[in-house]
Amino acid sequence: MSGTNFYTVRNLRGEALIGTESEEEALDFFSRQNTARIYVSVWKGEGEDIYQAVEPINITSLVLRAQARQIQEIRELISG
Repeated sequence: MSGTNFYTVRNLRGEALIGTESEEEALDFFSRQNTARIYVSVWKGEGEDIYQAVEPINITSLVLRAQARQIQEIRELISG
């Protein structure tokens, strides 16, 4: 049985603003927020038998570092 990643974008009070299985949707929503955190959890099972296999992990710093690397790569491409 494989797991499904579930992404949640939360405000600074910890309230969920969006929850989705789509990492693209979560990252897009996260990028449009001024102050937010992004989490990933893993869910297993189907229908009524679904359960959370991995507690939410805050991946905000990983996402921000990846975005910073992309910006740096673009700057290097532009500058030659």
